[in-house]
Formats: sequence, C-alpha cells, structure tokens
Amino acid sequence: MTDNKQKRRISLVGLLQVGAFFTALFSLLSVAQSWHRTLELLAHFKLQYLLASVIFTLLFFSLRQFKVAGGMFVVLLLNSFYIFPWYFAAEPAKQTHTQQLKLIQSNVNSANQDYQKVIDLVKSEQPDIFVAQEVSSVWVNQLKAIETLLPYKIVQPRSDNFGIALYSKHPLNKAQVLFLGKAKVPSIEVQLSHTLNQHLNDKQKPLTILATHPLPPVGASYYALRNDQFDALAVAVKSSKGPLVLIGDLNVTVWSNSYQKLIDKTGLVNTRQGFGLLPSWPSLLPFLMIPIDHCLVSGELSVSDIKIGPDVGSDHLPLIVELGFH
Repeated sequence: MTDNKQKRRISLVGLLQVGAFFTALFSLLSVAQSWHRTLELLAHFKLQYLLASVIFTLLFFSLRQFKVAGGMFVVLLLNSFYIFPWYFAAEPAKQTHTQQLKLIQSNVNSANQDYQKVIDLVKSEQPDIFVAQEVSSVWVNQLKAIETLLPYKIVQPRSDNFGIALYSKHPLNKAQVLFLGKAKVPSIEVQLSHTLNQHLNDKQKPLTILATHPLPPVGASYYALRNDQFDALAVAVKSSKGPLVLIGDLNVTVWSNSYQKLIDKTGLVNTRQGFGLLPSWPSLLPFLMIPIDHCLVSGELSVSDIKIGPDVGSDHLPLIVELGFH
C-alpha cells in the first residue's frame, strides 16, 4: 500500500515537473519571438504563464523541491516584468474632466445573432462613439435601433469577417472608408469638431478617430498582411494633425514585437496603461483570454476610465473607454 502511494506521489510530481518545464520553455521562447513569427503566438499568453509560474512556485516549495521552486520563481519574475507595469504605470494619468468622450469598441462576431445584447449595451452606456467589427448587412439593419442615440454613421458591411461600422452622437466633419495596406480590408476614418475640454481655448481642434480590423496572423501570409496594415496605419497616424484615437480589434497583444513597432512609429499610448490588462478574447475560454481589442490615443488625450463590457454573444467582450483632453 505504501509503495503504491509513493508511486502515485512520484507520478504526480512528475506531471507537475512537466507542466513547470513547458511553462518555463514557453515563457523563454515568447521573449525570443524575433527568431520566428510563430513565437509571437506564444508571446500572447504571458498572463497565463505568470499565473502558472506562481502556482508551480508555491507547489514545489510546499513539496520541498526548492531548486525547482527557485527556477519557477525566476520564471515568475520574468513574466511579472511584462504584466505588472500595466497595473502601476502612471501615464496616461487618470483624470476627471467636465467634458468627456465615451467610446465603445466591439467585435460583434458576424455569426452572432444576439443583436439585442449589443443594442442594450449601447443604450445602457450612452456612448458618444460606437465602433463595431465583423458587421454584415444583417447587423447594419439591426443596429438601426441605436440610430436615435447615435444618428451619424459610416458603415461598410461585408459578408466575411471584416465589415466595419462607426456610429456617432456628434456630426462627422469627415468620414471615409480607407483600405490600408495590401490586405484591402476596410478601415474607417472620421473627424469630430467636438470640443472635449476648455483647455482647447476655442480652437475647435478636430478629433480624428481611426477604426480598423487587421487580418489575424494565421499563417505567414496573414501575418505579413497584418503587419503591412500596421505600417499603413502608422503612416496614416503620422500624417494626421491634432488629437487622434486608433481603435479596433487589432489581432495582436501588447507583448508582440509587431505591436511595439506600431507604438514606436506612432507615439500613441494604450488606454489600458495603468488600468490593467483587461483581456477581451476569447470570451468562451476565460482562462485563455488575451487583450487584442485596443484603444490607442495621442498625447493630447488622457484616460478617465476604461473597462471591459458584458457578454454580448460574441467571442469578444466590448471595450468601453472614457477620454478627455489634458
């Protein structure tokens, strides 16, 4: 009987060691993503690696396997380096403004038929701007229900997963569909004359909102096309004057080298900074959720609040952001 218990214990410890080994291996490989594009996929799950390394550190410490526990603690520190700054960074500062702009970003999922959940979200949150991806003609027809709240719109429905739409409470001085990069999937650019803060001194600077949905990096071709769209977005951002918001399902996490290159080229700031990771996809697998829906802003804007919205029947959770001027 004692031998059987000992064998089961050894077997369990062995399985834990295998799990710890792969946690450490994936954590290290995700840092080396510049070696090959497939390693970027590993980089998206740094939050999961952190949680796993915490668990393994505690387990092996309790099992008195101190060398393994020490190794996992090093892995824990490595992953913490990528996670914790999102919760404690000071910029952009959380500020309160007398005037704000609320935006909702939602990949509604073209196959999703829970139209009323999206409509109820918009009616409940009362945003100034609602941006939706994977919009079909059916979705555009259903979203007519929000047009009493958001009467100004520009929509580009499609039969695939790359339709896009923007609805606004405020008049659109400029509204156009752009096809950025070689993938030729639509993006939307609009300008608002909406004055958010008295610090503008009545200059009425137009606010540019650029909504986009690049291809997912599945395979070498889509990976290249997504990054090509990032390059085109960077050019569009740099050529724009005044405050700017880049928003959408970007099909990339904040730990990707491709994401970092976009940030470096544009100088934009992720509205998550200081508020936490706020994973948004896949909503059906909570333990695997990663942050791929983003709202990036220029230096004239600050973030009053950002949160993840409720389940609207999609595989993405909505992103709800409140902005103001510095």
